[in-house]
Amino acid sequence: MKTKLFSLLVSGLVFASCASYRITAPVIGFGGNKINAYAEADIDYSSAKKVSATVETSYVFGIPMIENGNKTLKSKSYYGLSKREAQALYRAKVNSDVDMILDPEFETEKHKYFFGLISSGKTTVTGWGVKVKGIKEDKH
Repeated sequence: MKTKLFSLLVSGLVFASCASYRITAPVIGFGGNKINAYAEADIDYSSAKKVSATVETSYVFGIPMIENGNKTLKSKSYYGLSKREAQALYRAKVNSDVDMILDPEFETEKHKYFFGLISSGKTTVTGWGVKVKGIKEDKH
C-alpha cells in the first residue's frame, strides 16, 4: 500500500509541470511606445551582420545550476530588459565584435517542473550588429 501511494505521489510530481514562451520585437511609433534617440552616428552598414547569443538558466530549489556571470548591457536605448535579456545582449555584442546591435529581438522560453521547484529557461537575442565610424553633431 505504501509503495502504491509513493508511486502515485511520484508520478503526480512528474506530470505537474508548466512552460511559457515569449518573443519580443521593437515597436516604433505606436502611442506611448515611441523610441526617441537624438544621436547621429556614421554607421558602417556595409559590414552589418546578423548576430545572435543565448543565455541558459537552470534552478533547483531556487539555487542556480548554471553560472552566467553578472556582465550585462543596459542603456536608455534598451530600457526595461530583464537580466537574462541584458546578458544575452552583452554576449552578442562582445562575441561578434560590433559596436551596436540594431533591431534586437528577444526570444524567451521557460519550463517549470515539480510545482516550480526545478526550472530552466533559455533567452536568445538576434539583431544586426554594426560598427560605428564616428559620431556626428546632434542637430535636435
